[in-house]
This record gives sequence, C-alpha cells and structure tokens, in this order.
Amino acid sequence: MKKTLLKSLALTAMGSLFLAGSAMALPMLQVTATGTSDVVYIGDGLVDGQSYGGYTMNADDEAEAAGIISGQGSLGVFSYAFASGSTKPAIGNTNVPQMHLTGFANTGDNAGSITVKFTETDFGPMAGGLTGFLTGLGANNGIQSLQVYYDDNNTLFGETTKIADLTTTGGLQSLSSIFSGIPASGKFSMTMVATIKMNSHSAASFDDSVAPVPEPATMLLLGTGLAGIAGLRRKKAKKA
Repeated sequence: MKKTLLKSLALTAMGSLFLAGSAMALPMLQVTATGTSDVVYIGDGLVDGQSYGGYTMNADDEAEAAGIISGQGSLGVFSYAFASGSTKPAIGNTNVPQMHLTGFANTGDNAGSITVKFTETDFGPMAGGLTGFLTGLGANNGIQSLQVYYDDNNTLFGETTKIADLTTTGGLQSLSSIFSGIPASGKFSMTMVATIKMNSHSAASFDDSVAPVPEPATMLLLGTGLAGIAGLRRKKAKKA
C-alpha cells in the first residue's frame, strides 16, 4: 500500500511538473445545458480529475493529437458528442489563430438549450498583414447562435471584446461575418460560444469556425493577381 501511495504521488508530481514546465497553452471545452447546474470541463490531453488554469476536468479528452479536443456524454436534458474542437498546433499557430468546433446533440422528453464554449490562450502577435477574422456558423436544425470573443488579458474563457455574433432561425443554414481591428501585438485569448435551442425529441449539429483574414489591401492584391492569371489563361485559349 505504501508503494502504491508513493507511486501515485510521483505520478501526480510528474503531471504537475509537465503542466507547469511546458509553456504550452492547452485549449478547453466547457459544456452547460438546460436541466442541470453541472458544468462539464474537457481539457486537451487531460483526464477526469486533472486541473488546469484553475478548472478541474470532469470528463476525459478522447482525442489524441495536440490541439484537438473531443468528448461525449449526457448533461441535463441532452446527450451530446463533439467530433472535433481544434486549434493550434493542429490547425493554425500562435501568429495565425484558427479555431474549429463541430458537434452533435439531441434531447429526450424535454426541450432546452445546450452551450459549448471553446477557448485557448497565448495567441498573438498576429502575423504581418492579418488584421481581422472571418467567422462561420454552419447549423443543421435547432435555433443556433455563435459568438466569438478575444481577450487582451489572455485568460481562458475571456469575453472582453466580441468579434462575431451570428444566429440562425432553424433548419439548415450557413452564416458568416468579418471583423477587423484585432491587435497586431501582444498575447490574447479567443473563445467561441456555440448554443443550440431545441424542442423535445430533436437532434441538431453544428460546424463553426474562426480564421484570420488579411488586410483589405492584401486581399485586393490577391484578387488582382487571380484576375490577371484568369485573363492570361483566356488570352492563351484564344490564341490556341
């Protein structure tokens, strides 16, 4: 028993050293739902009972690759599953921030809403020429909304500045918006907040994303270049 206790303490110490010593930030999911006050936290590479950033995980991360979180379970009136919550280093990087969240949920005898927050810290400074973000909301059933925030304080789930606010009215829909004015220097965190409202005995899925866009001048140059290539091809086709 003494050896088992020592081994357990050693593993705990090693885990603490890993989290404290690796300056790598870890993305997290937070899930809340109608019918319960419980909150589910899932951290990248973390298991039930582990702590990170002041939050204690109460579900295992089922993904294996760094920067990708997945989990499933029941909460309140919902059963839920997440195919992918992805960010750096799986997609994008510190200077080119990207986040992608997909999920599925269904209700039983009661209607309600389920909210998933996906967050990550230590983005920035933005790469040269990137001055904003393109946010996309893909919804299949239910009334769905997506808000995206960045936080200059670089905190998990920080919501100081809203950069996107999209809402569907039900059915199969796809919406997008562009925000300009992201700071080009310093670290910041980003948080996606996806909510689905459903009737009883319903199912819905979502596919949401946020990615950086270049400054207008860069986009204009890119468009001009593509137009020039298209014109050159047409000219060659006429000669042929």
